Amino acid sequence: MVPSGRPEVLALLAECKDRPNDDTPRLILADFLEDSPLAADRARGQFIRLQCRLARMTRSDPERPAVQAGIRQLRAQYEVDWVEPLLVEDLITDWTWDRGLLAVEVEGRQLLNCRAPGMEDSEAIAWVETLHLDSKHQFEVLRPTLECPLARGVTVLDLSRTDLGVVLDELAQSEGLRRLRKLDLSATDIGWDGLRTLAGSEHLIGLEHLIINGIRTDEAGVGGLAHGSSLGRLETLEMSRNRLGPYGLVQLARSEMLPRLTVLRMENDQSDQDDVAGVDIDHPGMARFTRLYLGGNPGWEGVTQRFAASPHFARLTHLHLNGCGLNDENGMPLARSQGLRGLVELNLRDNHFSEPVEQALRKRFGAAVLLSMDSIPL
Repeated sequence: MVPSGRPEVLALLAECKDRPNDDTPRLILADFLEDSPLAADRARGQFIRLQCRLARMTRSDPERPAVQAGIRQLRAQYEVDWVEPLLVEDLITDWTWDRGLLAVEVEGRQLLNCRAPGMEDSEAIAWVETLHLDSKHQFEVLRPTLECPLARGVTVLDLSRTDLGVVLDELAQSEGLRRLRKLDLSATDIGWDGLRTLAGSEHLIGLEHLIINGIRTDEAGVGGLAHGSSLGRLETLEMSRNRLGPYGLVQLARSEMLPRLTVLRMENDQSDQDDVAGVDIDHPGMARFTRLYLGGNPGWEGVTQRFAASPHFARLTHLHLNGCGLNDENGMPLARSQGLRGLVELNLRDNHFSEPVEQALRKRFGAAVLLSMDSIPL
């Protein structure tokens, strides 16, 4: 019999999951635990606080080694106590921590075999925020797994490298998707038709972050995504290593079904589009983006001058064009641009600029620009 969770802790954990990018709920949880008479609780409160602090540090922060040492010491002394209920029930095969909450790896069939009394309301599984399902070649367990007690509280689901194709329609109908804020389907076999199916699932209405790297989709898949009826809350989309081209970027910008999309990652695109002269990135829909990661796309150099000339990129804070085959002809318009005034990071590494153009870029963007000899801030 697994003991039921304390209502206060369960409520605070739910708040942490509802606000994943905000440290405040986690620090309130840390305060509560540090007032506990139990040493393992007090240590866990300290652990949350240190992990939140570490997540905000740069790698060069002089206090970083001391914070890391404190985290290691707490894990060595108390980690077994914190995860023991999950280990005893043989629920997880591996785990990591994300600012105090658990990210666990499970094997689907093994998870389905566990039906310990009280597990559904236990505190042990309430700490699990992220679930990575190791179910390659076990597609038939995907939907039942999403309905099991451990999965019912997760808000981040990692199904990368999983065989999904034959059960995709059934998976799209799973109530277990309704809680998700982040979904990783990288290197799966869903293809463009699967994207269309998922984008229309009524159970993905809460999704804020979708990762679909390397699924071999093309413009048709982007069209299905751009016209999906259930992704109105999507804020971040990662779709590198596909075959989209600049036309895919434009389709997403024009979509009226993705009103909150502001962060887009389309790196190392594998499309064979050679003619980008007709790509209209000077579209008002581009104004939605605050971060564009387009590195590793050497066929896109002709598009970059339109970034410089367009009035629709004033909200951009991060623009990555590293490894895009840029030269002086592309770099000088960027240096003269008046529309990229909000940038705090412009990554132009691994391109080919002359020294005068590099000087012009540094004069225009200051410390925000990263050129070939610069280190990337961590």
